[in-house]
Amino acid sequence: GDVYKRQNQYQENLRHVNVYINPDLKGFSAASFSDKKVIKMIEKGEEAGKKAMKDLLKINKKIQKQHK
Repeated sequence: GDVYKRQNQYQENLRHVNVYINPDLKGFSAASFSDKKVIKMIEKGEEAGKKAMKDLLKINKKIQKQHK
C-alpha cells in the first residue's frame, strides 16, 4: 500500500527533473544526525553536485537565453 504509493510518486517525480542529483548515502539513515555524519552527508552531496555540474551549466545557459 503505502510503500507502493511512495515508489510511484518517486518515479513520477523523476519524470519532471532536469538533472537528478543522487548522492551516495549508503550507510546513513534517518538517525544519522551526529555532527560528523551530517558533515559527511553534506560532502557526499557536494561531490554529487560537482559530478552534475556540466548538466547544471547547460540548464543555466538555456534559462539565460530564455530570459534575454
